[in-house]
Amino acid sequence: MNNIGIIGLGKVGTNLAFNFLKRGITVYAHSNKEIPQATLEKIKSIKLTTACDVVKNAHFIFLSVKDSEIRTTFYEILPCLDSTKAVIILSGAFDLKEVKSEKNINIVRMHPVRAFVDNDFSDIEGTLFVVEGDSKEVLDIISFLGCKVSYMKEFTPLYHASLTFASNFLVTLFNISKELLEQAQIEESFDVVYNLMEITLKNIKENSEVFALTGPIERNDIETVKKHIESIQDELTREIYILLSLKTVEVAKKKNPCNNYSELTDFLKEMLWKKK
Repeated sequence: MNNIGIIGLGKVGTNLAFNFLKRGITVYAHSNKEIPQATLEKIKSIKLTTACDVVKNAHFIFLSVKDSEIRTTFYEILPCLDSTKAVIILSGAFDLKEVKSEKNINIVRMHPVRAFVDNDFSDIEGTLFVVEGDSKEVLDIISFLGCKVSYMKEFTPLYHASLTFASNFLVTLFNISKELLEQAQIEESFDVVYNLMEITLKNIKENSEVFALTGPIERNDIETVKKHIESIQDELTREIYILLSLKTVEVAKKKNPCNNYSELTDFLKEMLWKKK
C-alpha cells in the first residue's frame, strides 16, 4: 500500500489524509472546494490533482463527499475505474446498492464511528470502523492505521440513526441541560453538565447501560417528575423531557423488573396527550 486516493477533503477526508501522510503513504486527492491555507499546511505533502488522476494513481479511492454527492461522484469517476481499483465509501448512511458497475469494481463501506470536527488533525488510531463488503485489503488498511473493525452484514438506515442518537443528540441533550441550568442561575453550567455526562458514561462502561440508570424515573418518583415538567417553560423542551422519560421507564423496568411503573407511565402519557 503505497498510494491512497481521496476525493473530498472535508472533515473526514482531511483527517484521513493527515493520518496516511503521517504514516508515510503518498496521498492523491481532489476537492471541489477551496482548501484553507491552514489546512494545507497540515497536509502540505498531499498531491492535489483531478478526480480522474486520483483514480489513475491510487489503488484505493476513498469517497469522502456528502451523501447526496456520492452517487454523482462515483459515476463521474467510473470511466477512469477498472477492476483493479477499490472504491471505499466513508458514509454510514449511503446504500451501496445505489452505485453499480459492470467493470467488477470492488465497492466497500469503511465508516469511522467517530465524531470529526473542523481542523481535526488528531491521530485516528483506536477508531472503530464499520465495514460492509468483502475486502481483505480494506481490513489491512484498518490494521495499518491501528484501528478496530466491526462488520455490517446488510445495510440499514437504523445503523446511522443509532449513531445520531449516540453522537448528535448527545450534543443536543448537553445544550438543553446547560440551558436549564442557566435558567436556574447555576454557575459553571458547562462544567456541571460535562462532569455529570462523563461520570454517567463511565458508569455505563463499568455497569452496563441498564444498571447505570439512576434518578427519579428509576426510583419511580412521580412527584419529582411532575415538578420537573411544571418547571420547564419551553414547550418543545417539555415535550422532549416527557418523551425521553417514557423511554427511560423502559430502561428502569429492565433494571427493576419487580417495580410497577404503570402510574408513572400513565401520567407521562397523559401529559403528552394534553400537549397534543
